[in-house]
Amino acid sequence: MKKLAEVLREFKGKEALLLAHKNADPDSICSALALYKELKKIGINTRIGAVESVSLLSKKILEKTNTTVDIDPAIDSDLIIFLDMSSIGQLGDFYKEVERSDAYKIVIDHHAIQDDNFKVDLSYIDENAATAVELVYDLLEELKIKISDETAFTILFGMIAETAHLRYAKQKNFRIIAELLEKHKICFSELLRFLETPLDISERIARLKAFKRARIHRVSNYLVVVSEIGSFEASSARAFISAGADVAAVISKRKNEIRVSLRASASFYNETGIDLGKDLIPEIAKIIKGTGSGHPTAAGANGQADISEEKIEELITKFVKKRIH
Repeated sequence: MKKLAEVLREFKGKEALLLAHKNADPDSICSALALYKELKKIGINTRIGAVESVSLLSKKILEKTNTTVDIDPAIDSDLIIFLDMSSIGQLGDFYKEVERSDAYKIVIDHHAIQDDNFKVDLSYIDENAATAVELVYDLLEELKIKISDETAFTILFGMIAETAHLRYAKQKNFRIIAELLEKHKICFSELLRFLETPLDISERIARLKAFKRARIHRVSNYLVVVSEIGSFEASSARAFISAGADVAAVISKRKNEIRVSLRASASFYNETGIDLGKDLIPEIAKIIKGTGSGHPTAAGANGQADISEEKIEELITKFVKKRIH
């Protein structure tokens, strides 16, 4: 962290692009927002970019903070900071633009870099962290920047969203949350209310279609569910877990891209030790000729391979059976 802070101070008077990944979630966007507001205090000009789109929850926080994000931004900054990113798959075709840039490149993430082709000048990775935004908080403390109330709210929002309302939070997260709530006089219940986003009708339809197409595999005492849908694959996978599945895989094909979203229950991970992000997603990424990353109970992969859903389903069920037996 000290090295990262030293490097950033060298960019005083220069411009930094804070880049969030494809369909940027609150962890990625809130990390970018916190740096966007606070790095200006040490003389770094900042702007926020995201690849392809941002999620609905991320749009809410952008609207609340009255902040605009450039989608697929121009790569003409002195510095690019990749936030909550560990593979070129999270950049899609936009990676070609990044690769051509001579800008100094930094990664801040809580996932291990999964792709040797993802070349950066400096990385700060902490796999023990539950979120990327807590690493941004640590960085701002190292830089001795006094953060605003708005930035405190942003950090809290990203942290709570990424940990599924603190379900996967670690001791450090609770410490940071307590500090920020007290110091900035923020109401915790207000944060939770802000996180409540009713599903729109298209997402509800997608979930119901995924349920209709679901195939259920019983492996010992665990239920593995696989389905296909055109969009909202992550949302559908979460719905399967809420409905009682131990592992859910939802596959989506669009244009020349295939996407796989995996979710697992906390009890499945605790009892089997199977880490979706480290154990299963790398295997899936290989057969779809793509990249992926994630956490023990939530992960995803993107690829370009013309491969059937049945092949992916077979890989997942065989992997779970082998690990359990």
